[in-house]
Amino acid sequence: MGAAAPRERPPRRDFVLLFGALGAFFLSISMLVATLPLYLRDLAADPVEVGLVVGIFSAGVLAVRPWVGKAVDTRGRRPLLLLGAVTAAVMSPLYVVFPTVLALCLVRIVHGAGLSAFTSASTTLVTDLSPPERRTEFLGYLSTGSILAFAFGPPLGIEIAARFGWTWLFVAATVCAVAAAAFGSGLSKPRRASHGEGPVDYRAALLRREVVVPTATLLLVTLAHGGVFTFLPIRLEQTLAFNLGFFFLAYSAASLVVRLVAGRISRAWGDGPMVWGGLILYSAGMVLLPRIEGVGSMILGATALGVGFGLYQP
Repeated sequence: MGAAAPRERPPRRDFVLLFGALGAFFLSISMLVATLPLYLRDLAADPVEVGLVVGIFSAGVLAVRPWVGKAVDTRGRRPLLLLGAVTAAVMSPLYVVFPTVLALCLVRIVHGAGLSAFTSASTTLVTDLSPPERRTEFLGYLSTGSILAFAFGPPLGIEIAARFGWTWLFVAATVCAVAAAAFGSGLSKPRRASHGEGPVDYRAALLRREVVVPTATLLLVTLAHGGVFTFLPIRLEQTLAFNLGFFFLAYSAASLVVRLVAGRISRAWGDGPMVWGGLILYSAGMVLLPRIEGVGSMILGATALGVGFGLYQP
């Protein structure tokens, strides 16, 4: 009998650089999650304007997604990753340079486009660099890295804004984005590239039931998610007398813990029951949010949301 083939080892240096870039980039993004609504309130924006500026970020993400998907293959992974990081570095200081609703909407659209480029490139890079038999494992690491950044980014952003002011918050976000670009610039070119299987009929693909149902569900969850996380910081600041970033820390911690065991839950229950369980818990968290009056109810609501989201989107 022949000897077993040696297990392929991933390029450690590239993974360290990639996850460094990932952590720095999402720290830059997440520091603005809880603070931007408060910043807009201090600019005397009304609730409609707050929702518009925060929500229009997603328009930037979606608008360039088809182009980004093609460019990752045709232009390369590293250039798109660097483009996303540099875009975030350029946009972050503009929040204080142009403090008007119209200007901030434009900044947010471009900032969202940068996020789209970075996430598409980083996910594809992990796929390229991972041995096929360990691809899911390393994609899980990618997800965990972003969750950790979103756990610590909001409380860090709020602390910086409270101690040093809004300008230094956006300076810190800029520094993190520059660090992401620095990490990304050290990446080597992938050893293999995916060129796809030819042109894709996106219109036909979007009409397939297995695409329509999860997409519609994700859209509804994302709408609820975006609405809550836009106005929750303002309400929590009025209700609780401590760093409201800890809500996001509890939320991310719960999501991270459940993702670590999501594979076992899926094998035991099946994907369908796990998703339904996640949606029920997420809905329960939504019901709890208006009833937050103290630390205990805040942690309970954040945990229900985090566990629900982790089960629904492991």
